Amino acid sequence: MEIKNKIRKYRKQAGLTQYDLAKKTGLSVMTIRRYENGDRIIPNKALKAFARAMDLPENFFIEEQFGNGQKTDRMPEAKALVTEIWSCLDKPAPKSEGQKSMQEDWMNTEAAMLINPVSAATTGKKYIDALWTWMVYAAAANNAENQAKASRLIQRITELVTASLAELIETTLS
Repeated sequence: MEIKNKIRKYRKQAGLTQYDLAKKTGLSVMTIRRYENGDRIIPNKALKAFARAMDLPENFFIEEQFGNGQKTDRMPEAKALVTEIWSCLDKPAPKSEGQKSMQEDWMNTEAAMLINPVSAATTGKKYIDALWTWMVYAAAANNAENQAKASRLIQRITELVTASLAELIETTLS
């Protein structure tokens, strides 16, 4: 099911009109109409707002935002990549269950953004910039292992973003 139809379906199941959804999300009725008609690409921020307004998990629509509503098979790879990058950049481990849940939600969102053709390039660049910095510090410390790891992660991000952008081009041309 295409994302526009999925949003309409769940909006109606929640008993909301386009006007109600607009009030709950802060978007205009015209914008919601354009999203539901498929006239505009829906940004992740709006997808999260829709999910919250319909009492669904925040990332409910994110994984299917593009590509005729098909779940991509790249999501597990993206999640693993974000997790590995997180560990390389020495992010603190969560201390409570609430923090673990928030970190998991954040990682899922970041992974979805890496495979979403609309946000892949921006998200990929953010990670590549962080990894380049990490690689420079590794070079200064003569840490060849971390240099190689950063280089490998940059290559994986590039491949994932390229695949997402190829999906965008294919969908646009078909």
